[in-house]
Amino acid sequence: MSLPVGITEEIGGYPVHPVASMFPMIGEAELQQLADDIRENGQHEAIVLAPYYKDNARILAEHGIETDEFGGFMSLPPEVEAELEPDVVLIDGRNRMAACLLAGVEPIVTQDIPGNTSGKDSDSPDWEQFVTAWITSGNLHRRHLSKGQLAAIAVEIEKWKAVEAKKRQVAAQNNEAGRAVVENLPQQANARASDEAGAMLGVSGRSVRDAKYVEQTDPEMFEKIKAGQVAPSAAAKKIRDAAKPAPTEAEVKSAREALIQKEVERMFNKYSTPEERTLLSHYFHLYEGEKR
Repeated sequence: MSLPVGITEEIGGYPVHPVASMFPMIGEAELQQLADDIRENGQHEAIVLAPYYKDNARILAEHGIETDEFGGFMSLPPEVEAELEPDVVLIDGRNRMAACLLAGVEPIVTQDIPGNTSGKDSDSPDWEQFVTAWITSGNLHRRHLSKGQLAAIAVEIEKWKAVEAKKRQVAAQNNEAGRAVVENLPQQANARASDEAGAMLGVSGRSVRDAKYVEQTDPEMFEKIKAGQVAPSAAAKKIRDAAKPAPTEAEVKSAREALIQKEVERMFNKYSTPEERTLLSHYFHLYEGEKR
């Protein structure tokens, strides 16, 4: 299994899973508090790493090494053994890792994924689906993020899943394992991708679509959504309103007259006596005459 696409972050010498990178880090002051606490009281929760196993058969074949009849071998050159070692990706604990580095404390790491009772690993066909849901669930339970921030993360997860799915489809053209992976990919044709991504993070599909519209039209505004400074609906409305052409003089005049007409009708219905209605009608006709 190759590494997930889109890795852009590394911390403590470990590449960070792209979905984990989508969740914002804690602020500097909070990170310093965590570092001080770890230095004084120790690290209570391990940093979780996920091994990504390699195609050992291919690697051995490239080195001209054949396995025996039991599928094993007596010994391997050190450089080959190193090449066979799985890649390791950090899937949980970026803040703890940063705090350990800040505190000068050796971080505690584990490759045992809590809750992975089915024993999934990177060779499982639905591995990335499992990891994405696992990372998302953990962050939702620990982090206090606004609905807008979650909608922005849903947009990024939706985009990442599409790219990852294409990678799996390419793999399917090359081997049976790849075809098995594609068969287990979520079928977006039967449900809107935004609704699925929103459901994963507990926000509406509409909010995700608003955030996606902002991300596509105004990246700077999208960063404000990610920072929790503006809601997706408000940002999308602001962009759409700015894109509308300014009303013409005739349109402004027409809208003003419609508003006055509506107010006159409201006032006419409010006053019940014939005398009041006659007086109101008189003033309205005077206004109409001046307007002409």
